[in-house]
Amino acid sequence: MTLLESLAALVILGTTAVGFLEVFHTTARVTRDAGDWAQVTAYAESVMEQTKLDVANAAGDAPAGVSARVETRPWALGVSEVIVVVTSAAGRRLELRRLTRNSTAEFASPSTVPR
Repeated sequence: MTLLESLAALVILGTTAVGFLEVFHTTARVTRDAGDWAQVTAYAESVMEQTKLDVANAAGDAPAGVSARVETRPWALGVSEVIVVVTSAAGRRLELRRLTRNSTAEFASPSTVPR
């Protein structure tokens, strides 16, 4: 094997190794982002359930850098729309909407509660 063939083999091997390392890096980043999004989603669902139960502090234990806002709007007679907007530390927003029955048959007044 000549020196030129050895250099060509090293270039091919190096290029292949860099490609694999890029794939591993991308996979690690996507996995981390998916884990962060799963935490934000779980937190948003938790805030929604606590809001439906009329818990005073519906925000609970928020993950680091995550904020939630709860809005209640009248939808129809005896029905309100509850909107939970959660913003992640990376700035992504998740919005959950759910219709709930009011305890009274009147329209609820619109309200916004930052959490």
